Amino acid sequence: MMNPQTPMPPENNDKNSSKNSGSTIKEESTVAKKSLRDHKNPVVRAFARAGYIMWIVLIGLGGLLAFLITLTAI
Repeated sequence: MMNPQTPMPPENNDKNSSKNSGSTIKEESTVAKKSLRDHKNPVVRAFARAGYIMWIVLIGLGGLLAFLITLTAI
């Protein structure tokens, strides 16, 4: 079985050759995306880390609220 990211051999790809001519370059560029927390710009890294910390805090508060609601329902 072939890897889905590798292009089909020419003998099997004659119908869709015009459709898939540029799609392999686009797929390869989207596979290698990095996290914004590893960005080279320090401002982008700061916003990404702040957003990550706020997300974790909100998850914790939601879990605590759900726990307290469960206690009152018992």
